[in-house]
Amino acid sequence: MRFGTLHERILRLTLIIAAGLLLTLAGCAAIHPGDPAVADHFTEYLHIYYTRHHNAFLDGDWYVPNTAGPHPTILLVHGGGWVWGYDDDWAVAWMARKLVRHGYAVFDINYRWAGRNGGFPHSIEDVKNAWAWLIVHSSRYHLSRRRLTLVGLSAGAYLALMAAYTRDKRLFPATDYPGAKLSANAVIAFYPPTNLTEARPIAHWWAFGVAEDFMSHWRSLHDGRGFRYASPVTYAANGMRTYILQGLLDVIVPFWQANELASRLKKYHIPVSVYMCPYASHAFMDFPGPARNAGWTHLLTILRHLGTLGSEKK
Repeated sequence: MRFGTLHERILRLTLIIAAGLLLTLAGCAAIHPGDPAVADHFTEYLHIYYTRHHNAFLDGDWYVPNTAGPHPTILLVHGGGWVWGYDDDWAVAWMARKLVRHGYAVFDINYRWAGRNGGFPHSIEDVKNAWAWLIVHSSRYHLSRRRLTLVGLSAGAYLALMAAYTRDKRLFPATDYPGAKLSANAVIAFYPPTNLTEARPIAHWWAFGVAEDFMSHWRSLHDGRGFRYASPVTYAANGMRTYILQGLLDVIVPFWQANELASRLKKYHIPVSVYMCPYASHAFMDFPGPARNAGWTHLLTILRHLGTLGSEKK
């Protein structure tokens, strides 16, 4: 079955998300913990290159507090169905600037997109290279390697989970930094796809075939093996501390995907928490309103709690 052109699929996704905004604005109950220490000034470095593929450079925007380090650090991975984002994703830039004002160094990265030399598994490798870039440059920028956290939204949350759960395997390696040991204290995933085998049979409405495009030639493997190979739930045994923030009314990434991953992680005694926003749809962090406010407050609360923990050793 045809899903239309790339632009048509993006338009349909946008319409679904925009329709969900009416539900998202109803919001969900917010919590009000104390904020971390605030940085009044920060330095913003735009388009910092972290890796190169076929003479094309991949970059990110680098935000560093103008305060004494070592700084807790966030690798921020944008969403967009693996086919757009970064410069177009104002919501992620909004999040990055708010985080750096709260004292966090933030690397908001771009990665290769499906149909543009990206997709599975190349986009995962890009996230690992960006992660390794932070490790390698931790001394230069006064970063705390003990307080390095992966944060992703939607398709970016999927990439963050896959990178985190395969960090010490030879799968999808950070080829530009082979000596870097990838470590983090947690991965925080906003509305992440966690099981692409569920996406495949309902791809006619789930993201209008975006998962199929992301998988490229891997989707041709028999019996869904390619989709299993590309699903975070498959690597749960090697997971790390995980926080999932999910909208209950999400029709693009249904809430049971969050619950399935949480169940798998608990089976292997890996710490996991799911924050379910009852009136939020997909991409609720993109739209001003009570749901985004609650998501932001939860994010700060999680990061504040992580400040008392060390990085994952497993």
